[in-house]
Amino acid sequence: MSLPLSQRLLRLAKHPQAAWAFGHLLTAIGLPLYMLFGSVGAYSRALLGAMLAYGVVLYRHYKPSVLQQGLAPTARRMLHDLNAHYFALALYFWMSGYPCVALLVPYASFSLFHCIGYMHSILLPAIFPPATNPAPAIVSGLSAKASAFSATYQPQALQVASYWEITVTPLYLVMQVLLWRQALLAPLVYAQFMAVRYLTSATTRSASANVRRILDSKFEPLAARPDALGSVGSVYIAIRNRIVGYLDARMSAAAPAPAPAAGAGAQ
Repeated sequence: MSLPLSQRLLRLAKHPQAAWAFGHLLTAIGLPLYMLFGSVGAYSRALLGAMLAYGVVLYRHYKPSVLQQGLAPTARRMLHDLNAHYFALALYFWMSGYPCVALLVPYASFSLFHCIGYMHSILLPAIFPPATNPAPAIVSGLSAKASAFSATYQPQALQVASYWEITVTPLYLVMQVLLWRQALLAPLVYAQFMAVRYLTSATTRSASANVRRILDSKFEPLAARPDALGSVGSVYIAIRNRIVGYLDARMSAAAPAPAPAAGAGAQ
């Protein structure tokens, strides 16, 4: 016999996954609210939601390790976990007090699909147990459409998020710094995050290679010119070589431990 609805929902709410889903919900709705109304509160709640979602994943995964191996070995493992770096990035920008809307786009993209998955797989079956109280046709139909939407567009959204993180967010941060609307430390914090993202994500490495090919085709030919554009090409090549050398050195110096499944949205 099925439990009453109130007890089913209470049991659901007590599970850590409910906090994880609530965090994703805050992030998913925080971005449009900030963009539409300029609500700094919505921006802050979106980052808090991201910290909550990623924090739940980290807590559940690393709690046994802390108890069995201690804090220091666990912390070293977390340095190679992309979920930990997404958490730290959200924490830094939440504490900095300088909004960066471009930063929220990948977070909100990840969160949207996690919310859809939670609704379809966890929440609706708890409200409408298939064996005893099937969902009305309109509810099951909407759920099926949302699930199909997620299956169709999530891989594309993750690809777009990778390109966004490589191109739009760093440019946006630099422009903010130049306009005195962002802390000078922010681009450095983000660069460190992207270095880890590059080391741990094949998707990011592939997107980076594609972006590099496009930029190389535009800027490398300029280096041979005798005018000012030649200097632009030379500067690009110097910066590119410095970045590539740094990333190659980190790739060869460390073999990161496999990260756990990115439950909060990292890909």
